[in-house]
Amino acid sequence: MATSQFELARSAAVLVTSRIATMLCAWLAEVLLVRLLVPEQWETLSRYLTVVAVLSTAGQLGIPDSLLVFAARSPHRRERTRLLLRSLAWLFMVGVVFGSALVAFSGALEQALAVSLAGSAPWLLAAWIVAELGWSAFVPYLVGGRRVRLAGLLATLGRLPPGLGLVAAAWLAGTPEQLLLGAASGAFASLLMGVVLVLPSRSEATGEGLPVSVSEHAKFVLLLGSSRLIGILNAHLDKLLVMGLVAQAVHGVYYLGAFELPLAAILCSAVTSVILPHAIACWQRGERDAFVALWHVSMRSTALVVYPALCFAFAFAEPLFATIYGDAYLDAVVPFRIFQLLLVHRITNYGLILQAVGNARAVLAASLVMLSVHAVLGPVLARQLGFVGPAIAAAFSVCVSSLVTFQALRRSLALSWPRLLPWAFLARTLLVSTVSLVPAWLVTPAQPGPVATLLALLVYVGTYAGVASWFGVLTRNDWYFVRELVTLRFFASSHRGDGA
Repeated sequence: MATSQFELARSAAVLVTSRIATMLCAWLAEVLLVRLLVPEQWETLSRYLTVVAVLSTAGQLGIPDSLLVFAARSPHRRERTRLLLRSLAWLFMVGVVFGSALVAFSGALEQALAVSLAGSAPWLLAAWIVAELGWSAFVPYLVGGRRVRLAGLLATLGRLPPGLGLVAAAWLAGTPEQLLLGAASGAFASLLMGVVLVLPSRSEATGEGLPVSVSEHAKFVLLLGSSRLIGILNAHLDKLLVMGLVAQAVHGVYYLGAFELPLAAILCSAVTSVILPHAIACWQRGERDAFVALWHVSMRSTALVVYPALCFAFAFAEPLFATIYGDAYLDAVVPFRIFQLLLVHRITNYGLILQAVGNARAVLAASLVMLSVHAVLGPVLARQLGFVGPAIAAAFSVCVSSLVTFQALRRSLALSWPRLLPWAFLARTLLVSTVSLVPAWLVTPAQPGPVATLLALLVYVGTYAGVASWFGVLTRNDWYFVRELVTLRFFASSHRGDGA
């Protein structure tokens, strides 16, 4: 196996492992919060989490993504440090603006979204948002500079303090202000951790710098940020519609189910981030076929994990939710299943690929289409179908936007529709993932408990591994990477992986 391929796989494995650890920590914190808080308290906290998610992600304005792209272009340590400081300044400025608006219009926000913003709650929410925005720059900066292991460490450790702060507050009393104080304190602890870990290192690669002017950086951020802002609003519009148009007591239930399995986003982000510097280099040298080959390899690798996860989560959603959250939140299964269907195309970060080939405008166009469809359908379906309506509208808007994205990618890469994606491999992987459910269904009782669900998972994993290997979906190289990851040899700097 070529060393370069191994290095890409090892870098992706480091990021994926760290982000899976982060996901598990966040999920455990959420489960603890649901169990510690009574439904009314969780309803309040879920609304806070939605507000923070909307403002802290929308406020990024594509700045972290631009930092990843420009840091990958410039191997000079000093230039990357300048980019980081500039990005942090912009993020803090946005955070102050968003925080001030939140405090100034807290009354209107409280009335529109039924969020409790009495006393110091608006100020604590604003502080939480500022800290989240500042922290968002560090991991992309490290990945762009190819300091992947440090990025993985920070991605894991940096998400622990906010969750611990929330759990501690919930365990003590769980009043709204205590919950916000715990989360804000944890977010600032993460920010401080990022500053300490990202200090320039002598071991960081250096080379001829490619200076990025303020105007070039700002232009890229404005274009990318517009699409990013639209995408974030679309991602959370369904939750906002449930908060404003559906009965007040269901948002906490909807919040637990209205998400795609984080594993897909983690894999897409990690794998695409790792290949991006290499893919950009291929594109700049005019090696289009090499660029497409790298992209297709990343999609195949992601689909091997995402598709079986999708099938099992969809089929066993009810026992999973009953075991994890309790019977009181079983209604969350309906939106959960709707959102899992979107994982069929969550096998790459299409936006980053478009940006890498210089077509950031297409990202903006696709985002506008997605938001428009969602904004029109969402309120109508919310009134007609209740909290299932926004989930259907969100899924349909993503499908329409994907068609626009695929067309832009086809034109940018000068590819025909059959060559745009590895369609045959994706269809075969999805079919194998679905068929592998049959033995798991056969060993599962009518009302499975935690043990039966775990047994079904083990049977499914074993069946999928066997069937996928038999039909050539899982190859010898894939098993080699699994072996190296399980034995932790991926993380040994002295191991080069020169043969499989």
